[in-house]
Amino acid sequence: MWSLYEMEQTGGEPDVVDYDLETDEYIFVDCSRESPAGRRSLCYDGEARQARKKNPPENSALELAEKMGIELLTEGQYRRLQTLGEFDLKTSSWIKTPEQIRNLGAHSSATGAITLYSSTTTEPTPITAQGGSGVC
Repeated sequence: MWSLYEMEQTGGEPDVVDYDLETDEYIFVDCSRESPAGRRSLCYDGEARQARKKNPPENSALELAEKMGIELLTEGQYRRLQTLGEFDLKTSSWIKTPEQIRNLGAHSSATGAITLYSSTTTEPTPITAQGGSGVC
C-alpha cells in the first residue's frame, strides 16, 4: 500500500492490470496517460545522473523506483500496458534496459508502443509505467 501511495504522491495513477496466479499477487501499474510530473526530468540511473556535468537531476528513474518500492516495466510489460489504453502520447517513460544494452552505454525509453535505445545522455523525456520519466 505504501508504494501505491508513493506513486500517487508523484502524480501517478496506479491501477490493477493483472493477477499472477503463481504468486497470488495483483499487479499494479501506473496508468497515468502521461509520465507523472513528479517523475520527470530524471536520468535512467545513478551512474548517468552523476555523469551529467551541467544541471544533474536530483534523482534517477532507478533510484526513485527503489525508494518507492516499485520497478520499471520491461519492454514486454510496457507493450502490454499499451494494449490497455493510450499512454505516453506526449511523454515517454524509462523502461528496464536489458543488461546487454546497458553494457553498450545505452538506455531504454518508450513512447506509445515504440521502444527507443539511445547511447546519448540527452534522451527525450522518458516508467512508466511503474517507473519514472526523465531526461538523460
